[in-house]
Amino acid sequence: MAGEYFREYHPRESAQLGEDGLRELIDEGIAKAGSYGIHREGGVGRYVQFMVAIRRDFDTSDETPWTRPIVADRNLTPPEKLERIASVWRGDSPKE
Repeated sequence: MAGEYFREYHPRESAQLGEDGLRELIDEGIAKAGSYGIHREGGVGRYVQFMVAIRRDFDTSDETPWTRPIVADRNLTPPEKLERIASVWRGDSPKE
């Protein structure tokens, strides 16, 4: 199901990745999201979208250091983490 979603809404990226690459991206996203307490399908899907839109390793890259404190914050619920990432990425909040 996730693969179908990404093929529909991210056709260019899906085509570039191919079937095996898309499956790998989704599997990696599931594992990474889970490590931050994000387990629900919608949250995992949003996490994978950030991997496509921001960068695949947005949670650990030196290019996006502002994401680390957000995903690691145990006081934030999974939806709060995802919304905070989206908010900062959109420019609604300053990058810390």
